[in-house]
Amino acid sequence: MKCGCLVFDDTRALNCEKCGKFWKCSTCVGVRPSAYDDVVSDAEKELHWFCEQCYQETLNTVWKDKVMETLAKLAQQMSHIEQKFDTKADTAIVSTVEEMVKRLETKICVEYNATESHLKSR
Repeated sequence: MKCGCLVFDDTRALNCEKCGKFWKCSTCVGVRPSAYDDVVSDAEKELHWFCEQCYQETLNTVWKDKVMETLAKLAQQMSHIEQKFDTKADTAIVSTVEEMVKRLETKICVEYNATESHLKSR
């Protein structure tokens, strides 16, 4: 946005908080008088104004940071899910192996008893 207004001490204007190079009158940038008062007051430091170039740079940086933060959280959640899956898979395998061992023990006992009976009967 280009502002052709001359900015004086009494002009309701905003200076880019990042580069400090650009002053724009609040009317040209479409800032309501109440919003202007909030931006320039010391009590409302959570409101900021940037020139278009700095706004784009700031927005891209914030957006990239949020994307990276979200990706890190997703990676952490994925790791947690994989750990749970691994634990459950191991438990299932252990249960299967234990069941197979029990069946083998039963077969061995049956065969042992049959062999013992056969040997005694001779």
